[in-house]
Amino acid sequence: MSRGSDEKKPFVDTLFDCLDESLTALKQMSHNRTIASLWEAWQRPVTVVLCLVFLAVIGDAGWHAGGHSVVVQESPRYLAEAENLKWANSDFEESKQDIANRQSQMKQASAQLDQIKTERAQMGQLLKEIRQVAQPQDSPSITVNAIGDVSSSITYFTIPFTVHNNTQNVLTNYQVYYEALDSNGNILNAGYALPESGATCEPNSDCAISSLNMFNPAGSTIVPIYWTANTANNDWHDGYYGTDVIRKQF
Repeated sequence: MSRGSDEKKPFVDTLFDCLDESLTALKQMSHNRTIASLWEAWQRPVTVVLCLVFLAVIGDAGWHAGGHSVVVQESPRYLAEAENLKWANSDFEESKQDIANRQSQMKQASAQLDQIKTERAQMGQLLKEIRQVAQPQDSPSITVNAIGDVSSSITYFTIPFTVHNNTQNVLTNYQVYYEALDSNGNILNAGYALPESGATCEPNSDCAISSLNMFNPAGSTIVPIYWTANTANNDWHDGYYGTDVIRKQF
């Protein structure tokens, strides 16, 4: 066999050829020497060859295993799963950012609600102080004769009032400011009862006004506090009601 053809043979095959040649030589020598002397002569070469064969087989198996691993990593399925994992990780990071943003918004909203509650408490205290100082009029231009039952729509609650015009003039603009109080006298809500657009109130007559509010008055007491009245001649009057004003608990 030529040298060029030997170089093309795998390393493992070359080792097996060497082993085969050694065994052939061992058989030839067995005709002239004893087995013990032959083993003593060939013990080291045979052991070395067997070790080399074992290492070569292990190396060849490892090379094939490594090559197979590389092929798996370059396979379309592996690449597709890697791409899916990348997108899943990106979505996860975006979700974490969304959660962080919403938590920040909730904290801001909570802080705003706390501020509103504080301002409402301060306003309620201020109104109490104003009522204590204000002197009710003995003969207000409009008095509250009745407070009707509340009606509701999807988002609003309507409270009807009946007022009486105590003047000799036609009122073109008139309204009643009221407060909704809890059982301890704390202000829960406040609003204005107004006539319909363009409505007037004749002298010495009863007129209808109403309040439209998102506050549900159930469980509270509606108390008229302040009134205003204006005539066609811009004769403006206003004043506070006394403790004898009509009120209604819902």
